[in-house]
Amino acid sequence: MNKIQKYSLIVPVSVVLMWLLSELYGALDLIWSNGFTLQYALIFFLLGYALIENEKPVLVKIFLVLGGVFCLVGDTFLANAFRNHFSLGGLRMPLGMAGFFIGHTFWYLAILGFKDPLDKKRMYVSFGVTFGVLIILWFLLINNNFDLLSILALVYCIALGTPLAHSIAQFGKQPAYKLLTVFYTIFILSDMIIGMKDIKGMDIPAAGFLIWFTYIIALAGIVYSLVLHRKMQENA
Repeated sequence: MNKIQKYSLIVPVSVVLMWLLSELYGALDLIWSNGFTLQYALIFFLLGYALIENEKPVLVKIFLVLGGVFCLVGDTFLANAFRNHFSLGGLRMPLGMAGFFIGHTFWYLAILGFKDPLDKKRMYVSFGVTFGVLIILWFLLINNNFDLLSILALVYCIALGTPLAHSIAQFGKQPAYKLLTVFYTIFILSDMIIGMKDIKGMDIPAAGFLIWFTYIIALAGIVYSLVLHRKMQENA
């Protein structure tokens, strides 16, 4: 059975489930956004992959699915999907960042579950340079007098900078690490635009389009890269 036949049911089932979910959101007077369409599509894809494929350990597949679920939770708070029922007020962004922080932490645990050999020296250099650059960018483009959101954004850098630094250190070992480097960089760019706009207060032309465009590419690319990965022993 080829890959297309193997995964052939995922797309039609996902379409039906997303339609039912959108109807449920409407019935409950919740806000459905374009982001939810992407998030649920990726979650259904990860669930289908976890159930069909046997090439990754069960725990890694659980981490992949939970990463998608908590990114959806973060998107739910950022999109303020409950605003017809109650207002989150100033908690919208902190809760959104918390959801994404947990989601990316699960995805990083999945990356660690691949158990590729690590070069400690390369890892130290990669982490040092990556977080050095992120801190400089945070200070110049996001920090707003060290207020609460600014500090939370700095903490949130850990969730994105850690898998990025890990992927850079492993760059030449697997194609998946090259892709993770690219897509985590794009994800950081997307979140940086949000921080510049909503925390620093900058006026960015077409900010909404730029945020969604980079976010959709990055999230889909990260999921694809995590699923693409094969342990080095299996490729030998």
